Amino acid sequence: MSQMDLSYLRKHEQVLSRFEALDLFQRKLREAANLNDAIKITENEIESIYHFPSSGFYLVDQAEGGFELQRSNPQADYEVFERVVGRAIRQGSFAWALRQQKPLFWVDEEFGYKLVMHALSTREHTLGMFIGLFDRENPQEQQNIVFTHISLVLTAMATTMDSLILSHRLRQHNQSLEDTIERRTAAYLAAKDEAERANKAKSEFLAMMSHELRTPMNGVIGFTSLLMETSLDSEQKEFVRTIQNSGESLLNIIKDILDFSKIEAGREELELLSFNLHSTLKEALDVVAPIARKKKLSTRLEFEEGMPEFVIGDPEKVKQVVLNLVGNAIKFTDKGSVTVQASRFEDPKLCSMVRISVVDTGIGMDETVQERVFQPFTQADSSTKRKYGGTGLGLVISKRLAEMMGGDINIESEAGSGSTFHFTALLESSVHQEEYKVDPPPVGPRLAALGRLEILVLEEKADNGNPIVGMLRKFGFKAKVLTTPAEANSLSETSGYDLIFVECQQPTGEGFEMARNMRSKLKAVDSHTPIIALTGSLQDEDRDRRQTAGIDDFLNTPVQIEALRQMILKWGKLG
Repeated sequence: MSQMDLSYLRKHEQVLSRFEALDLFQRKLREAANLNDAIKITENEIESIYHFPSSGFYLVDQAEGGFELQRSNPQADYEVFERVVGRAIRQGSFAWALRQQKPLFWVDEEFGYKLVMHALSTREHTLGMFIGLFDRENPQEQQNIVFTHISLVLTAMATTMDSLILSHRLRQHNQSLEDTIERRTAAYLAAKDEAERANKAKSEFLAMMSHELRTPMNGVIGFTSLLMETSLDSEQKEFVRTIQNSGESLLNIIKDILDFSKIEAGREELELLSFNLHSTLKEALDVVAPIARKKKLSTRLEFEEGMPEFVIGDPEKVKQVVLNLVGNAIKFTDKGSVTVQASRFEDPKLCSMVRISVVDTGIGMDETVQERVFQPFTQADSSTKRKYGGTGLGLVISKRLAEMMGGDINIESEAGSGSTFHFTALLESSVHQEEYKVDPPPVGPRLAALGRLEILVLEEKADNGNPIVGMLRKFGFKAKVLTTPAEANSLSETSGYDLIFVECQQPTGEGFEMARNMRSKLKAVDSHTPIIALTGSLQDEDRDRRQTAGIDDFLNTPVQIEALRQMILKWGKLG
């Protein structure tokens, strides 16, 4: 083999060896966890290729934008190195080298040093500069392949640096995003807690106000009911009737405000039952029929043929919406009629949607008024409010209830030509014909047939002036009144009573506690005397408390004398 062939073979082996070394170097770079690791790996690799008396990396300061020498070797003397590089910078060679993608040599004419400068850059970013300082002698010509190898190393390092910097920025961005999310989540939770506390405070305030308003109204309406049972002349009866009607109007206003508050707080829930829709609509019409007759208005129910009578839904909510719409129709109609129409919704995709329309021949309304009637505390105009009264909450509550039932309320109306309110709700046809209904009042027995009942009344406060005692005595029953939980707890004999009424008005729940203690005493003597709660609240939590307290039934306050009569007829024989 000739000398030329041997020389070629050695060069080939050298190149192959350097490419293998470069591949190993790139694998090490990929394992670098941070920029300092990458610099150390690159310095070691360059040292294995060529020994520079002094070398270093000038990297771009990502915050300031200038170049900063990385003093990665504690044993290196950077003083001469920085002085020589400083002159290269001042003469513009440093800036020139940044624009190249290959080694650039520069001679320090003052001291005779020679530098090799190689930019650390990718296609998108300039990251820094590698600078190697030679001895005063020039490098040998045969070392060109060495600098090619160094150039490949530095190019690989630049790519790794770029990736590490981007990864670092991404981690910073993610951390910043996590911190922002954490702060906003904390702020949201704090705002949510504050809103919940405010909502709870509002609910407690409304419950307290409800109690404070209902308690005196209980006395006003209850005692006017008793007064109506006495001997009065026609003028006196008219006065008492006016007091009673005014009290009931005030109670309706209180009820509207509480219903609106519950809906706004998201505390209103639906109770799904199988019920007779036709009967429910008829009951709603029957409630307002006396008012319609007084105004000489005709009322009728039109139930579409083929409509299912039994459906699944919340009968009380359906009845509440229909009562409000029919009540409004009668209020704003001076002559003509009010009609309730029940039909299937036209859209075949909504086969469970029922439409209940309330049609009147009243004063009607223009488009401007129609846009406002579903806003809280809003009526047509001030003259309407003066003439017809009301809080302006009825339609708002009805619309929200309709939306809860998967439907809506829409209006068709013209001023002077009457109005039609369309109430839609998702009411599935009931497979099981289990009708929901309120137990009808007994019609057979009279109170006298029950004999002389012994009745216990537990009041939460001694100064309530509860008219139920006067009503019971008017019926001829003996009533014992206890006005504090302590008195109820000290009662030794409980089995001698035929019926127990417990006032459950206070938000503190003292009445429920008295009922619970009384039920425990009755169980101890193997007696199940009926316990009836006197309450103005029908909230779900109160229903749960009534059940756990062992309460059998409830009577709404203010107590009406006829409602009390029917309750006694229902439970008086079971004590």
